[in-house]
Amino acid sequence: MYFIMRNFVIKFFRSFFTYFSFVLAGSFCGILLVEAAARVYFTFDNRAVEPAQFWRSSPLPYKNAPYYNDEFVTELVTLPQKIFLPEGTRLVLLHDLKEKFHSIVDGLRVTSDQPRNFNRRILLFGSSTVFGRFTPDEYTITSYLQRMVNTTNQEARVENLGFPTVRAFQQLDLLKMIGISPWDIVIFFDGASDIYHGVYLKEPSDAFSIRADGFRAPIEKKFLKILAKYKDKIFISRFLFNLIMSKDPDHLNRDDEVVKLTAQTTKAYEATIKKAYEYTVSAGAKFFHIIQPNIFTQDPLSQYEVELLENYLMTPSGMDVAFRQGNISLGGTSSRLEKYGIKSFNFRDIFNQKKNYIFIRDIFNQKKNKEEYYLDFIHIAHLGNAIIANNIFQIIEKDLDSPLVESTTETRKNKFGIPKYILDARG
Repeated sequence: MYFIMRNFVIKFFRSFFTYFSFVLAGSFCGILLVEAAARVYFTFDNRAVEPAQFWRSSPLPYKNAPYYNDEFVTELVTLPQKIFLPEGTRLVLLHDLKEKFHSIVDGLRVTSDQPRNFNRRILLFGSSTVFGRFTPDEYTITSYLQRMVNTTNQEARVENLGFPTVRAFQQLDLLKMIGISPWDIVIFFDGASDIYHGVYLKEPSDAFSIRADGFRAPIEKKFLKILAKYKDKIFISRFLFNLIMSKDPDHLNRDDEVVKLTAQTTKAYEATIKKAYEYTVSAGAKFFHIIQPNIFTQDPLSQYEVELLENYLMTPSGMDVAFRQGNISLGGTSSRLEKYGIKSFNFRDIFNQKKNYIFIRDIFNQKKNKEEYYLDFIHIAHLGNAIIANNIFQIIEKDLDSPLVESTTETRKNKFGIPKYILDARG
């Protein structure tokens, strides 16, 4: 009996392991086959280009840029943009930084060509477009604007108060914190980040969040995190990662919800701008509001812009739905704010105006036909920054001549800035 049982057990496990080995080998060969197929797929599908790879490919907005070289791209890719969230606030601030092309001092992006002595400040608030990660210090909107201001007989200092991901209500929080005076000119340049958070990320209220995946289910977030870790080496992971990223967020497939989110976002946005205006004028300062452009306001789109929008790693899928509806809703914001007494401007068509090319030729002494500005659906390179700065300058130029309130330069310098206790808390 023992020998019968022993032979049965040996025969059973021998068959089992033989079968299991074949299954395992077959599965391994299947995985290799799928991996090979994925590699072939990505050889032909070049729509999904990683940001770093795209920046290294000499994108058209960087054409003839005097600063664009391997050193700049390397710094752009590796830039340690460390976000700091002060406890008890809704602010998003940055640690100081000193690189060849990017500098942050006392929490603010450096604006070049600032005068040592000045009579008034021009404070430009905004999100990542104002911060200007994709250009060196000398080519941000504020640096261009500073050089334009320097051509006048006014001693005014332009400050960059742009921070990545922030919305209008966070700009208002910062405005109240830094301290303004009657000689200041305050400019809110925004709208895109509010659409992104409010409609795309489904966060229309003033609740603080810096998440880029708030609409995803927890299990989907974990799966994406695992795929992202291995997608550069295992092409199956890359395929699955791209498959998920190329899918529109579910809420953007429901028209009624998109309209509702847009309406809520616009209402909260306009209420914030009114509060910022009231706070500014109560301090005796001047306030201007500008709705920033985005690639979805371009008409018509160039072939380059079409390809940029097809790259769902640069322009996440569904962003067109959120922004096209958001642009329509915010389209009436300026006129409504003007009725409230606010000087508000919509820059949605700013890159569609031929008059801009005259100014750009003067700067770079080049003949321009059709320029490209966008590096993704919202961020721009130096030419776009120059055009925006030029238009802002035209808006505020007359106000630079307005009478000043008597005060010493030292007093003005000491009153402005992110409070020291906040900066010290960065560690």
